[in-house]
Amino acid sequence: MKMTLFIAKVICWNSKGYTGPSGDKSTSGFHSENGYGHEEWNNSHKLEFVQGSEKFRAFHTEKVGKEKVNENEGDIIVFMYAPYDGGQHLVGIAGSATCLIEKETARKELAKQLQVRSFRKDAWAIRSIKDLWENDSESWDEHWAINGDWLPNWFCPADKFFWLDKPVKINVPNITGKKKLNFNYSRHQPLSADQAKKLIELVPLKQQTKTWQSIFKDIIASPNSTDQDTDNLVEDVIEISNDKNLTETERKSLTAARLGQGAFRKALDKRWNNSCAVTGITTRQLLRASHIRPWKESNNVERLDPNNGLLLSANIDVLFDKGLVTFLDTGEMQLSAKLEESTIDKLDLPGNLNQKLKLAEKVFLEYHRENIFGK
Repeated sequence: MKMTLFIAKVICWNSKGYTGPSGDKSTSGFHSENGYGHEEWNNSHKLEFVQGSEKFRAFHTEKVGKEKVNENEGDIIVFMYAPYDGGQHLVGIAGSATCLIEKETARKELAKQLQVRSFRKDAWAIRSIKDLWENDSESWDEHWAINGDWLPNWFCPADKFFWLDKPVKINVPNITGKKKLNFNYSRHQPLSADQAKKLIELVPLKQQTKTWQSIFKDIIASPNSTDQDTDNLVEDVIEISNDKNLTETERKSLTAARLGQGAFRKALDKRWNNSCAVTGITTRQLLRASHIRPWKESNNVERLDPNNGLLLSANIDVLFDKGLVTFLDTGEMQLSAKLEESTIDKLDLPGNLNQKLKLAEKVFLEYHRENIFGK
């Protein structure tokens, strides 16, 4: 199964919303040498175009190193960030993207369709650019004739292109564990799905539009999730975002818990020694912070209560969530009559909980046995 490619790309800073060159200074790269960056038009309506009956958005970044973008065309999510005031700021996200950097013919055809040759006037209107080029409009026109066609070197569906109203500073250690994201314009920052989720969650609630929700859904979708599971997750997060009775802190805590992150996940990691409560596996990417009493049937206190959770490997989590297995107060696994013998054999079931249960955990498991198991 082809996996979605998540990458982050640094672009030059623009203080005017990326609707055209802003004249902001840069210390390195193409922008520093020429006074502008092609990515400064990324939020301009001029980069909208139609093919057939579908609407698309073109945008620009510099090269992406050795990433296999051609093999993943139409299935790339690009996070664009810019350096400013000593930090790195998230400015835009493009989903279901296709890269044209190595596709010269297609790139030039799109540039012609968008009439990017006319964009030279936007840049030449900036005083700092004229000064850098010593007011030599002929040299500038020659430069643009050679370089202008590079402007639209990515495109994505219009409903998958999201630009922030106000850039958001990235707490990089919380995303990647390192001090900074890549700052070389000719390279990229590879991201895992978990890192991509953390990045998109930086977008303030007021800016979480339908486009944001669509990209968010693509990120949280995984091979072991059904479409319905993904839809429910997105719906739950949106419901949290729209609940006016919650404080900002409560929203963040509940969103993190629904995504299997935050304090809820940390408590389960500690409770079950960073391993599956049944199989004992420790590969973090395969572990799920599973609610015992389902999210939909819990109140907000129960949703954040680690006693209402088990740390389970992905396969056990699905069985538990669907009511195909449950646990007695002794920790012994019970199997549903709906579970096929071949599945039982291949998954080496039953497997019991590897630690004694607390009283509060037993209360939640009683609910699971009576209301979820075997239904």
